[in-house]
Amino acid sequence: KSQQKRNANSIWPFLKKCLLVFIMDRLRMFLTNCIRVIEGIDQGVLYCDVSKDILLISMTALMFRLAYYSQWLLSESLNNLVGLGFEGQAKKERCVCSALSDADIWTLETTNKISEFTRTWNKTTADWLRRMVFQRSKVHPLLATFAFSAWWHGLHPGQVFGFVLWACSVKADYYVHHYIMPLTKKSRLLLIVYKVFTWIQTRLITAYILIAVELRTLAYVLMMCRSACILSPVMYMLVLVAMCIVSQHH
Repeated sequence: KSQQKRNANSIWPFLKKCLLVFIMDRLRMFLTNCIRVIEGIDQGVLYCDVSKDILLISMTALMFRLAYYSQWLLSESLNNLVGLGFEGQAKKERCVCSALSDADIWTLETTNKISEFTRTWNKTTADWLRRMVFQRSKVHPLLATFAFSAWWHGLHPGQVFGFVLWACSVKADYYVHHYIMPLTKKSRLLLIVYKVFTWIQTRLITAYILIAVELRTLAYVLMMCRSACILSPVMYMLVLVAMCIVSQHH
């Protein structure tokens, strides 16, 4: 009887996720049209205009993220429909079907930590990489994990660049939050500024990485290196270099 009830309740998560997939697909098409309009305004000086540059890269990355979210939700909804991913019973006998979830959209869009974004992005694969590569690597496990990911994706120039940048950004992000966050606890205003700044940094750096990985080619990597968004990863790379120098002196 409980199995029948579970199967009956699984139709609701399926329908809700299918509706969300449809909405995100429409939004992705809208973003695609907006990007074409922005590109057509003044294509010759597009990458000299900082506001257009940031807007275009942010919208392109959001378009890619929506495509991933749609795929993950569709896969998750099909798993729920056949009874997979069941975690238990919540209040009012409502099924909780998120054991095979890859798309914690709220966390991915609101986090101000690149490390948390990394752990949440494609969560089942991230958990698998943690078990198979990170926990087994004796030398530079973080770099080894991202190197394996780059190899898994095909070692295209954009993917190598993106995954190396991703690994360095995660390490730099750790230093930023470990050393700077305690300094902001005495002032509510400083804490708000810190969270807003790190959220913007997380948005821009992950957008930069995602586009580099998706577009793959060296030409696109060089084009993105001329964009205004290069300042965000450069800032974190400087933090990483500075912390490495400090640690060597100590």
